[in-house]
Amino acid sequence: MRIGADASHLRWRRTGTSRYIDGLMRAMAASLGGGDELLAYYNARPGARSLPAPVVERFVRLPSRRATAWTQLRWWAALRADRCDAVLGHHVLPVLPGPPAVLVVYDCLAFREPAAKPGAEGAYYRRWMPRSARRAARVVAISRFAAAEAERWLGVPAASIPVAYPGVDARFALVDAADRAAAREALARAGVGAEARWVLQVGGGEAHKGAGVAAAAVASLRASGDEVLLVRCGRGTGAAPAAGVVELGDVSDAALRGLYALAAATCVPSTHEGFGLPVVEGMAAGSPVVASDTPALREAGGDAALYAPPGDAGALAAALRAVLTDAGTAQRLRQAGREQAARFTWDRTAAVVLDALREVARR
Repeated sequence: MRIGADASHLRWRRTGTSRYIDGLMRAMAASLGGGDELLAYYNARPGARSLPAPVVERFVRLPSRRATAWTQLRWWAALRADRCDAVLGHHVLPVLPGPPAVLVVYDCLAFREPAAKPGAEGAYYRRWMPRSARRAARVVAISRFAAAEAERWLGVPAASIPVAYPGVDARFALVDAADRAAAREALARAGVGAEARWVLQVGGGEAHKGAGVAAAAVASLRASGDEVLLVRCGRGTGAAPAAGVVELGDVSDAALRGLYALAAATCVPSTHEGFGLPVVEGMAAGSPVVASDTPALREAGGDAALYAPPGDAGALAAALRAVLTDAGTAQRLRQAGREQAARFTWDRTAAVVLDALREVARR
């Protein structure tokens, strides 16, 4: 079986989608049987490899990186030229006739909260995701919540959607001295001393990621005398820096692992997520996790996290205070979190997706 997969996100800015694709593709490559071949297609200029052999990498960039023209014409033509037996797409697929396809649905935020996906990006998803779901021979979701969203917004029965949860790279459970050193270096560049105590927030600055709520919760803690900082990594909010908030921007994977391990707690205050990879990555690295009480984040954290109502800065501050002031609570969350995170492996993710691809190829 020859599988053609859109891996363009690996050549762009590091996001939750790119982390999922990276982990999935590596695990798929390690699981291929004899006679199977995995082709990764990039809407990017040729460059250094993103994935290890035996993955075959194809660079098919258009003069401009227009998503519709690339997905619906350029990638579609490349798949046919390479005689792929099955196609793996993320968010969107080519809708013209071609090889049978599996579509991975991460979330339907562009439909649920259009303001969170404004402009051309939101219009692209609202136009092409429903068409891609109809074109797909099988839809896979990254959580049960994402499957329910696919039923509501894309018209695919949730009962027919297998769930391929994200995995956690084993290195998050094996944080070493080099990871901690990379984290300390990133903190030092931002003016955070080795003696500081801080809460980590991982993710972009979009409103649904809850950056404002996290900042308000930490401000409440500081007002009550707790000298704690909020350290963020990922794309910033664009707002003026608030007292007690430190923006690191994008960091290396090594620094990210170290930040999780060194943080007093990890905070995931999103109002909407398809899953919540920072929840399980933080748990794997031994960080106590406090998250918004949403269905997807509950799927990620189970009983191993503390939860606060979405958007409630006071409740979030209270949950963080329980971790910061009670060593027993923090230790319980660390132990339960490691056990919870161990449930999520990329091998399991790949097994679900490969089963779907083999099923549609047999059709």
